[in-house]
Amino acid sequence: RLFSLRPELVREICEHAEFTNPDGSAVRFNSPEGAKTMAENTEELDGLKAKIAEMSEQIDAQTGNITTLTEERDALKAQVADSEREQAKAEAKATFAEISAKPENEKLPEAARAKLAKQFEDAESAEGIAEAFEAEATYISALSEDGANVKGMGPSDTPDSEDAALLASAKAIAKETGCTISEAVTEAARQA
Repeated sequence: RLFSLRPELVREICEHAEFTNPDGSAVRFNSPEGAKTMAENTEELDGLKAKIAEMSEQIDAQTGNITTLTEERDALKAQVADSEREQAKAEAKATFAEISAKPENEKLPEAARAKLAKQFEDAESAEGIAEAFEAEATYISALSEDGANVKGMGPSDTPDSEDAALLASAKAIAKETGCTISEAVTEAARQA
């Protein structure tokens, strides 16, 4: 910038300046030999600048290629991961179906089978499926052992003696008072 503002300074420096040739000899800028050397150097410098510009373009192009290849690689990696995940899910579903179809597991109540199906519907591995069926079978077995009968969980086809007594009492109350059978059942249950 200094030289562009003061061209007379550049001329003065060039008139008195010397530079050294590759062979070691000194040459003044303002001599014919200096002008020739300067022209050769300028030509060589322009050639180097052109090569640098060309190489910069090549680097930019290769950088673009690298970016594209990196994006393609990442997309392919994601596809592979998705495929592996889907394959693992398919294998887990096949294992679930195989274990579910075993005779001892077909005996499980539909609610237990549905619970297990829900638990493993999105499983990405077969790990724990067999154990879950065994645990559910053990739990159902424990519920159905002697002494573990569940009562009062809704209507049954065969009324037990308590139900029969409650119904007889409700009928008697309904006959005596003229109330509805549901009111009589409520009163009979209160009295019991």
